[in-house]
Amino acid sequence: MTSLATNSTQALRPYLFSVAYRMLGVAADAEDAVQEAFLRMEESAADDIRSEKAMLTTIVTRVCLDVLKSAHHTREQYIGPWLPEPVVTDEPVDSQSISLAFLMLLERLSPDERAAYLLAEVFDYGHAEIAEILGKSEPAVRKLFSRAKQHMAEKSSRFSASKEEHTRLVSSFMLACAAGDLEGLRAVLAEEVTATSDSGGKAKAARKIVHGRDHVSRFLVGVAKKGEVGAEVHMRDINGCSSLLVVSHGVLVTVVSVVISEGVIRDVLIVRNPDKLRSVAHALGLAS
Repeated sequence: MTSLATNSTQALRPYLFSVAYRMLGVAADAEDAVQEAFLRMEESAADDIRSEKAMLTTIVTRVCLDVLKSAHHTREQYIGPWLPEPVVTDEPVDSQSISLAFLMLLERLSPDERAAYLLAEVFDYGHAEIAEILGKSEPAVRKLFSRAKQHMAEKSSRFSASKEEHTRLVSSFMLACAAGDLEGLRAVLAEEVTATSDSGGKAKAARKIVHGRDHVSRFLVGVAKKGEVGAEVHMRDINGCSSLLVVSHGVLVTVVSVVISEGVIRDVLIVRNPDKLRSVAHALGLAS
């Protein structure tokens, strides 16, 4: 039997998590998918395993597909808008493929399209390998990938900002919010900007997406004014981009990320669901 404790398989955990997290957008679910993959492989006879990485990739992908195909009903019951769960990215990462903007675009693909696109574009698998992983024909995989690539290219072409520009805009955004500076906020927000708050009904947050520069700027200033006394705001790399963490008395209460387009902020993404803050809080030694 293959042991869960072998160094060779354990070394694959970060890679497997990176696959599962991009597939699911939820860190806890990604961890569960990885653990399930190890358990299933342990149940297989060692002689049947040609490549631990190939087998684990196949299992974790199929587990994620099962989760995604059952997630639609769960999302329908979710209170308020749904956003991917943020994660801390202290190590160098491909920010384009782990950003919240990218993960939100993946949400628009079917589960099979998402798997085909990620395995090909992010993890460099060939169509024949993907066909084996998904249990589909190679022509079917090519069609899935083609549809997904076209859709992603159409939507993601607008998201282009250097790390320096992103950090500069986030800093200006933070200062304007803290000062209640409506004009300062308007200067960094796109005219058609949106603000999306994800609380899952477990924290105070807007239940609907706020649209437009005027409404969003006033909404953000209002939120900042109503913030808890003594709350601190820190800038950290979240999902490969500079983001804002709001900490109150040692408890992480909010993560704010932004999507940049043509030198201005096009989307403000506010995560307040405590369940979705656990991964970031744990990584930073905070409560959630």
